[in-house]
Amino acid sequence: MGMSEENKKSMLAVKEYCKGLQLHMNFDDVDVAKAGFKRATEDGNATVLMPFEPAFWGSMFGLLRDPFGFVWAFCSNLPPKEGEGAKEEEESK
Repeated sequence: MGMSEENKKSMLAVKEYCKGLQLHMNFDDVDVAKAGFKRATEDGNATVLMPFEPAFWGSMFGLLRDPFGFVWAFCSNLPPKEGEGAKEEEESK
């Protein structure tokens, strides 16, 4: 859980967006993260704020708001591209 001090200039945006609290969940397995995000949004249980998809920083990322107004961030690393794991392993020797 991340917390920060109040910033009077942006408090209105924060209150509208996440009521001051955002839960961030990191998953080792992108398929588990994708399934959890999908399950949370089925039947209108949660509102998608940002779809779970590749983000510019190289991870899968998505945001949703639950029925109580809390924002949940789902994050998982993308699987390595074919051959990347072997290359990194070779470089570490």
